[in-house]
Amino acid sequence: MGSTRPGASDVSFTAAPTPVPGPADSVEQVLRGAGRVKTAAGLRPFSYNCNYDTRSAEVTGVVVREAQASGESAAAPAVRSVEPDLSSVSPLACESSAAAALKRRWPTVARIAFNPDTRSMDQDSLGNAALRGQGTAQPAPNAPSTHFTYHCSVDPKSGRVLGTRIAN
Repeated sequence: MGSTRPGASDVSFTAAPTPVPGPADSVEQVLRGAGRVKTAAGLRPFSYNCNYDTRSAEVTGVVVREAQASGESAAAPAVRSVEPDLSSVSPLACESSAAAALKRRWPTVARIAFNPDTRSMDQDSLGNAALRGQGTAQPAPNAPSTHFTYHCSVDPKSGRVLGTRIAN
């Protein structure tokens, strides 16, 4: 069975990404851009937002939106879920809140590690955003490590973490 995902040579970008202005003290930078992907149906345009952590030099989130190809009718838009807006949301703020919650639960916690590969974000049609992920913690020195999940409710306009839940 062949892959339906395009290869790197099947994607082209229309220009360099544009930085989106944000707080001057933020380590997260949002980049916005566009491109085209070659599919069996032809070239399909897309746009994207990318969150980049300048401190760790890592991408912390990407949202890709398929744009309408030229010549397509806009008469009947497809029903689709709301795509999260990452322009103000910082995964680091959520993880800091989760670390604080773990320290309240386990005051002698010896180690907390977040797995960035497990991060996911969704936003409902009312604008409520949630960031989720997983990690491991050592609740006390000489205690075995335990897995946990975290769920942050986030104000997508300000990026402020409204609440954090931890489960293990």
